[in-house]
Amino acid sequence: MAKPKGKIVPGMIFLLAGLGVMIGGVWTKLHEMHIQNNGVPGVVLVTEKWEEDDSEDGTSYWISYEFAPPGTRLIEGDTTLTREAWRAIKPGSSEIGVVYLPDDPTTHSIEGSWDDFFYVMLGVGAMFALVGGNVARAAFRE
Repeated sequence: MAKPKGKIVPGMIFLLAGLGVMIGGVWTKLHEMHIQNNGVPGVVLVTEKWEEDDSEDGTSYWISYEFAPPGTRLIEGDTTLTREAWRAIKPGSSEIGVVYLPDDPTTHSIEGSWDDFFYVMLGVGAMFALVGGNVARAAFRE
């Protein structure tokens, strides 16, 4: 059997990177499901909103928010929203839903936030894994 050519290392790197991204996507989705299943509903006050233009990714719609679950300190954060949800926001007067874990309110999910990240991670990870797997397989066949 001939020794595999130099393409095996890049192929394995792409394969492992793709699998890692896919695992990260699954973990993200499971984490989100945990919050939705075990969380408590609440409301956040939107304090600021802005757009960020990126020539590669397009426009992102951001908000800053704050909320104070009963018996805890003020929690502040930033997140991206869908364009539709973002357009309806008026900073200082708009309130949107949040689901947070009662034992750790810093772990929360904002209503209208971009939740398709799971699918993006699965898709990108699968592409990397398939390309890497095929390159590594071809190197073994040479």
